[in-house]
Amino acid sequence: MDAITRNFVHDLVKVQVDKAIGAFARENFTPVIANKQLLDQLTVKELTTIEKARYEQRARQLYQAEHPDWDTEFGLDDKQRKEIESEKFRVKIGADPYDREIEVMAKVKAYYSIAATRFVENVILMVEADLLGGLPALKDRIEEELGVKDPDNIANKSHWELMLAQDPTKVQERQKLVAQHKFLTNAMKELEALEEEHDRSGSVMPDMRRDVSV
Repeated sequence: MDAITRNFVHDLVKVQVDKAIGAFARENFTPVIANKQLLDQLTVKELTTIEKARYEQRARQLYQAEHPDWDTEFGLDDKQRKEIESEKFRVKIGADPYDREIEVMAKVKAYYSIAATRFVENVILMVEADLLGGLPALKDRIEEELGVKDPDNIANKSHWELMLAQDPTKVQERQKLVAQHKFLTNAMKELEALEEEHDRSGSVMPDMRRDVSV
């Protein structure tokens, strides 16, 4: 029955893995977003983040060029920060020469955010609906594999005896352990009897039970 359960779960998981691979392949096939409004909102958000980072980098480079003695390891103090964020400094820097590339990057990042979330949610839905939802079918698989509902097996005594028989390997292991336990138990009884006999005779005998237990 353990093998039946393992094979059933393996087959079920394999189907879900194949579905997840298919979903990932579809995401990589072509960019498709039905919710254009969401894409536009995320694009604006990503664009703002990238532009801010780009301005920070360009402003630091220009400030360092104008102030060679500025120690970049200590960053910008409040006065320096106020200067590079002023309108005058922004005019001095000018437009970013990579505006077009930045817009493309923002849109790609926005699409990736939506697609990645969509992919993860699809995988979660597959696990919930198909993987966990498919577990009840395990009962049918077990009955089918064991032939429980097979009319030819219902009246076949040997079939049920074989099905209910224990694993021969486990039977041998249990018999081996039982024999070892019996041997040690008998040995302990003999040592106890020998110790009692020496006690009655008045002689001294070391406690051998400790050695046996070890």
